Amino acid sequence: MAGKALERPAEIRLDEVEPSQPLPLKEGLLRDLAGDRPVDVLGVNPVVYSVPELEREIKDLAAIRKNTDLSKLAIGKIVFDTEDRIE
Repeated sequence: MAGKALERPAEIRLDEVEPSQPLPLKEGLLRDLAGDRPVDVLGVNPVVYSVPELEREIKDLAAIRKNTDLSKLAIGKIVFDTEDRIE
């Protein structure tokens, strides 16, 4: 369910989500995924939902990933090690 919603957050069709669970269960899962974000109903037959804020967040993350130079990312020095014991 989450995969379908994240794939197209502007047009979430619960009738396309497997397994074919009852609609109220799928709607509950959608509410959990949306969290505090508003959920819009775009259509009735079939029921089509939209989570515009989730769509914006996904686009923002894609832009961040696109503009991140992975060659500049590296593991730094060890700041804390559980093997260091103070006695």
